[in-house]
Amino acid sequence: EIYGVSGSKNCMGALLLITDRQLGRLVPTMPGPEGTQTEEFLAMNPFHAVPTLKDGNIIVAESSAILRYLATRYVPQLYPPVDPKRRGYIDW
Repeated sequence: EIYGVSGSKNCMGALLLITDRQLGRLVPTMPGPEGTQTEEFLAMNPFHAVPTLKDGNIIVAESSAILRYLATRYVPQLYPPVDPKRRGYIDW
């Protein structure tokens, strides 16, 4: 699950990946007292920022970290660990 806002450019990459690969769903979460500042959300991400990924017991925050985690775990052919040059272009 990606906790975030569908129109947010920070959330967009992770949302596109989970949608394209059918890996999960968006849990709409707006900044503020009824979204990112609830006790439940703050237990996942004390910085109360979106996007935040919940994959079973694993919580990942920050859009680039989420994309790297999802690619490494679910679509490693898109994020090859053996080619440092290609990996450098992807991470840049």
